[in-house]
Amino acid sequence: MTSPVTPFSLKDAPALIERLLPVQKLSAEVYKERVAGTAQALTALGNFWKGRKPLILNKACILGCLLPATGDNARDLEIFEKLMAMDAESFAARWKRPPKTGDILAQVAISRITDYFDVKPDGVLPVSAPVDLSRPEYKSVKVNWRSDISLLERRRLEVQLLPDEPYREWVIQSYRPEEMMDTVHEHIWDAVNVHLGTKAHSFPELVEQLGIMRFGHRPRVADTFCGSGQIPFEAARLGCDVYASDLNPVACMLTWGAINIVGAPKYRHENFMQQQLQLFEKVQSEIDKLGVETDGQGWRVKVFLYCMETRCPQTGWMVPLLPTRIVSNGYSVIAELVPDERHKRYDIVIRSNVPKEQLTSAAKGTVQSEGRGQDPYLVHMVNGVEYRTKISTLRGDYRLSDGKTGSGLRLWTKEDFQPRPNDIFQERLYCVQWMRPKKKGRGDEYEFRKVTPADLTREKIVEDYVATHLLDWQNIGLLPDMKIESGYNTDQPIRERGWTYWHHLFNPRQLLVAGLLNKYSDEVSKFSFARVLNYSSKLSIWDNSFSKGCGNTVQTFNNQALNNQWC
Repeated sequence: MTSPVTPFSLKDAPALIERLLPVQKLSAEVYKERVAGTAQALTALGNFWKGRKPLILNKACILGCLLPATGDNARDLEIFEKLMAMDAESFAARWKRPPKTGDILAQVAISRITDYFDVKPDGVLPVSAPVDLSRPEYKSVKVNWRSDISLLERRRLEVQLLPDEPYREWVIQSYRPEEMMDTVHEHIWDAVNVHLGTKAHSFPELVEQLGIMRFGHRPRVADTFCGSGQIPFEAARLGCDVYASDLNPVACMLTWGAINIVGAPKYRHENFMQQQLQLFEKVQSEIDKLGVETDGQGWRVKVFLYCMETRCPQTGWMVPLLPTRIVSNGYSVIAELVPDERHKRYDIVIRSNVPKEQLTSAAKGTVQSEGRGQDPYLVHMVNGVEYRTKISTLRGDYRLSDGKTGSGLRLWTKEDFQPRPNDIFQERLYCVQWMRPKKKGRGDEYEFRKVTPADLTREKIVEDYVATHLLDWQNIGLLPDMKIESGYNTDQPIRERGWTYWHHLFNPRQLLVAGLLNKYSDEVSKFSFARVLNYSSKLSIWDNSFSKGCGNTVQTFNNQALNNQWC
């Protein structure tokens, strides 16, 4: 990039942010970015990270530090707003329903239409506008912008179609500036260069030239506690040299991903996609060799549904711990508990397309709470008699005089990856969702089924495979071997489940997939790996509430805690 010869220095000039900042407009833009949720640029890498700073706020601060306060506050503010896409002409580009030529001719007063538009056939339209092109006599008329009309002139006409509403309402009805990065600033550079004495036509050029004026070199931004990388990402996107670090290795990983993955050019994104497809093919090939995801009849597993199971101390029955027996609202699927008196347990039968009244009655499961924040109960019936036992009683919860709490659960060891036979809480596969291509048309068809002996045989293959490979995979770093650190949230899985190592938060199938993914992942694919784990742990939730779909897995970090689930 060639730096311009600058006519003056900004070395001693006050920064614009010392004099002014359009806080109210910036506040509206920040809110717009925040409510975008997962559509924000960096949330896909670490949407669970606390303290994320809005990118548009970072941009405002960086530009505010580089731009000079010239003494002409009105013009300084005007240029700053152009760079932030806060000016009216930028909203003409940001508007979600961009105006058409016909809209402009129908609503904007133009003394000579041909000053802006080429009209064919000539002479059909009136000389001046407004004119309604929808009228029958203009049906054959074609109107296009003249090639010599600048983008700024076009947008000044389009601005006249924007509603006379407060700035915040404009923001609500528009795209965010970063969603229009390639087009929203095209009209601003002549005005910016005249005001600042630059020769820029992009942000990297502008930032470099301002940096040379102010510091003698391209600006350098250092963030020593960068978190998940919002400041260095936006600084790099603007064209600064960036240095970032953090004490937390996860923060460093997310920052690296923000700059090198999200901020990568299009051709690298295409390479990333290809690498991910190759990764998935390798992992799927390994799983197919085990034969643990197909039934031999053309069906492949889409979802395995597991639940906890425990022995009722009052009856001696093994009872599945299900907060609800609804498997899928959209498909009207429920889990029916069928007593097996001989073995003092319940068979779980999956019923599909059940009547509405059965679906409603299945909303209440065997784990019931009497109110928000109250200890839940294990509830089941034997021979018409209802038995209720507090879950905390099953666990043997206690509180010491110093306020510390604990439970009577066996603490899992490093070698454990599933419950032992005498553990209070067992884990049970209770439903399988299958899928296969439709015989006619595109897409797949789905079925929820009860667990069969063949399914349990496939489960045993997975368990044996994980038992064989767990230690080796931990030794080479494919699976974690670290203890769960004690803390406000991390004590919860220890106290409520007896899990003491991080790999205890995953069942055998999840460990199998995680180990294989990590085995074949490169540094870029690690981010896909992290996302898979977020949706595939014992702390993930099966959301049955979809009215049309069959169901959905909710991420582990649905909030910023490690919430134990019963199923």
